[in-house]
Amino acid sequence: MISSIKECCRGSCQKLTKFILFIERFSMSEYHIVASTAELGDEDQVHVNVNGRDILLCKHAGKYYAIDYYCNHAFLPMEGGTMQHGLITCPYHGAEFSLADGSAQAAPAWEALTSYPIQVTNESITIAVT
Repeated sequence: MISSIKECCRGSCQKLTKFILFIERFSMSEYHIVASTAELGDEDQVHVNVNGRDILLCKHAGKYYAIDYYCNHAFLPMEGGTMQHGLITCPYHGAEFSLADGSAQAAPAWEALTSYPIQVTNESITIAVT
């Protein structure tokens, strides 16, 4: 069906194409249980490994987030970084990233961290990875 939509669109609908790629990415994702809600208090962070990927699971202002564990500036752990106003600050060099989408918000980092979709069901926290 997705390829049919792409064929019909024939590249003329850029927004539709981006949306389809977004849907394809997450339709191929698989959710993995990484923790229980009891394990993370507000403002807690925990390092998890899913299919060989190091991920930082965070709870900030009552919401759960999952981003790359290592800062892309100097490849040091983000764990222990300060979380404020939806941002996390690298504890080593001060680079700031959005917890919601991983986007770089302050130097010295300019590239986004990967953020991972999270679901909370029956007290289980799951992260989607492709």
